[in-house]
Amino acid sequence: METTKLIYSLTKNLKPVRRLIHPIKRAVIWFVSSLLFVSLGIYWSGILQRFSPESANTFFILETITILWFTFSTACLAFLLSVPGRFKPRMIGYALVPLLSWVGLLFIQNGAFFPVFSVKILSSVPGGSCARDLATLCVVPALIIFSMLRLASPQKRSLIGYVGLLSSFGLAAFGLQFICGALSSPVHVLMFHVSPAVGLSLLGLFFGKVLIK
Repeated sequence: METTKLIYSLTKNLKPVRRLIHPIKRAVIWFVSSLLFVSLGIYWSGILQRFSPESANTFFILETITILWFTFSTACLAFLLSVPGRFKPRMIGYALVPLLSWVGLLFIQNGAFFPVFSVKILSSVPGGSCARDLATLCVVPALIIFSMLRLASPQKRSLIGYVGLLSSFGLAAFGLQFICGALSSPVHVLMFHVSPAVGLSLLGLFFGKVLIK
């Protein structure tokens, strides 16, 4: 009897825990809402003046679809990681397969695997503006996904932070498809779109530990 009273006294003031929806559904919510913000960012960046429908060739369409695939798959992985017991090692393929597909398309478009890097091409196409736009377009999606990931009970916070930020940079890279003026250079895309997206996402290892609690 005393035990029952003790349990009651400890729990009577507790608020019920709200049950989270399925991780994949949360990924869909993030993807749709963030895509809206990125689309607004594309519009404000002058897409109507800088994007030409003639540039939307087969490779452009395939790359854009692959980037969206990479973004959504990586977001799914991040939300699955945030729920204890839901992650399985094979799920790493959610991010790895579309990323390799994206890079593979760039290699194919370049016409040859070696030599891929051309000093002439790199020097003629500066990438500073792309890095700036990538970081800018990433901000809102990153804020949204980190706030959503905090609602679960994440254990691998650094890894979740990396994957979450990677999906945000993926969506930003989607925006660059319409803003960047050097999409005709696969080397430029590899050096100033793909590489910064993967590299800067390492900051998520820190942000995950600090922001996801």
